[in-house]
Amino acid sequence: MTVPAEQPQTGANSSSFYLAATTAAQAVSRPRFLTVAEAAKRLGVSASYVNAECRAGRLRHLMVGSRRRIGEIWLKEWVEAHTKGGRH
Repeated sequence: MTVPAEQPQTGANSSSFYLAATTAAQAVSRPRFLTVAEAAKRLGVSASYVNAECRAGRLRHLMVGSRRRIGEIWLKEWVEAHTKGGRH
């Protein structure tokens, strides 16, 4: 049994139209994950420091294969936990 190949869509039903029609609320609700380098840049620290915090279990992260990803919300929580009580 042969399955017919899908034909690229054109016009109002195309995927580019769908992507353009995505609302801001939908885009905001999707979690954003950062690489270690991106997280380090936001914090103003080295990537090795971010990796060490992850390995020690102090910075929440997930592994995608062998690569570490840090949720923006997790990074924000880590910053808040390290700035409470006047620690700067």
